[in-house]
Amino acid sequence: AALEVYSALHTPSREEIRLLGDLYSMTNVPLKAAGQYEKLVAINGKSADFQRAASAYALARKPDKAVQVLEKGLAKYPSHKMWAMLGNIHYSEKNYTHARNAFEQSIAKDPENDMSYMMIGYCALRTEDLEGAEKAFTEALRFPGQQEEATRLLGEIKKRRAFYRNEESRQTASSL
Repeated sequence: AALEVYSALHTPSREEIRLLGDLYSMTNVPLKAAGQYEKLVAINGKSADFQRAASAYALARKPDKAVQVLEKGLAKYPSHKMWAMLGNIHYSEKNYTHARNAFEQSIAKDPENDMSYMMIGYCALRTEDLEGAEKAFTEALRFPGQQEEATRLLGEIKKRRAFYRNEESRQTASSL
């Protein structure tokens, strides 16, 4: 509250605005935090400012605002982190096609971004694109931290394919 009063009495510096946003964020008031971070974005925002604002909006359950902020940020600072953040927001909103596109952009910026390969695979599974999922999880096998989960999911894809083949066989047999 003291910093809020202080900010109302004079024009706060970038550091003071960020500090107030961080305080709101730490005290679990994400919408107020987002408002402070948006002020930073408005005054020659840096990549981290866009990310902070988007993260605060996402925590405040305002995914549309988070997406807006990230899209503005990506126009200025197209980093793999911002693309991945955009992908995560779309994924959490069950918008798997947009999420997948964002994760693909993330990989284009940083091909060593192992989690984006996994997320592309998850998006592909959600849209029943088994070939796309298999490709993404196979890529993820290159990364030691993803090998166990990627191997498990590739096994699941194999099981799904076998199930679909059995179902097709049964349908063909029953139509004879």
